[in-house]
Amino acid sequence: MKKVLSMQKITSTLTLLAAGVGAALAEPSPNMPTGPGQCVAMDNGMGGTIYVGHPCPQPRPMDGPTITTSPDGVTTFVNTGSSAFPEVDPFLDPTQASNMLQNWNGNIFDGNGAEMPNTLPSSNEHPYNLHDTPVVSPIEIASPTDDLTHLFNKIKKNGPPAMRQAMIQQALDILEGNPLTGNLANRAYSGIPVLHYKGPEKLKQVDPATKNVNIHQIWYDGHIEADTALIDTSTVADEPYTITYTIDVLNRGEDDFSPYVMYFDDPALSPPGMPPMPHVAMDATFFPMHEGTRNVFVMKMAPGKYYNLTYN
Repeated sequence: MKKVLSMQKITSTLTLLAAGVGAALAEPSPNMPTGPGQCVAMDNGMGGTIYVGHPCPQPRPMDGPTITTSPDGVTTFVNTGSSAFPEVDPFLDPTQASNMLQNWNGNIFDGNGAEMPNTLPSSNEHPYNLHDTPVVSPIEIASPTDDLTHLFNKIKKNGPPAMRQAMIQQALDILEGNPLTGNLANRAYSGIPVLHYKGPEKLKQVDPATKNVNIHQIWYDGHIEADTALIDTSTVADEPYTITYTIDVLNRGEDDFSPYVMYFDDPALSPPGMPPMPHVAMDATFFPMHEGTRNVFVMKMAPGKYYNLTYN
């Protein structure tokens, strides 16, 4: 199982503090570790306290990138900001690398020192720490590719006009994501468009009563289609919630379920006008799925204010 990826290891050079943060707005958790380089309290220069060092946020660059353009306007030059870590060659001595993190077998903490629930994806005792055993059931394995190929081949054979028109409509229904009927009514992918023309409409909000949002995905031919592209977590800003994934694995879609979740630091720590600052990312699980199966995972998530995105 992959462990939490949280920027880099803090060193003894704690004069490199996290740049551009506001005053801490929450009390630190009593579970916050305070060992060498861990969650060290620092003055942010604005009358507040922040906590820096794994498993709290890592030092952020003090200066941003500079961008210049050549006189002829053809070439753009980008100089990245200064690193918060001493420059070393890890290939000469990997043990001295300045940006390596020690394993932390627990939840991550934000810049306030507040614990972020549901940010430990696995441990020796609980390899699937963020979900229970998924519910798996058999389904029809045919994919949109299979059915479209079959329909196109039959349409080209110039059968009766009414039959050809019916097959053309079936192909359009598959492409547009219309509910399928007739001999295709049992398709698991029915209702999910193959053409990517409804992205902005695929917005769902976490139900404030159940603290859950449902997402349906179909996996086939090495890619993923879904009924959800955007999640509104504003209803659970300060509360953990769940995402219930219903994943239908169709022909040539067998793979591991490994949603890669990215979390921000507490947005309240960003100065006015500044977006939330990046904090931590992780594979929430790594669970094998097989063709011709429906897999239902209920994934535990950190409070909604931290949510950035999930990459499947």
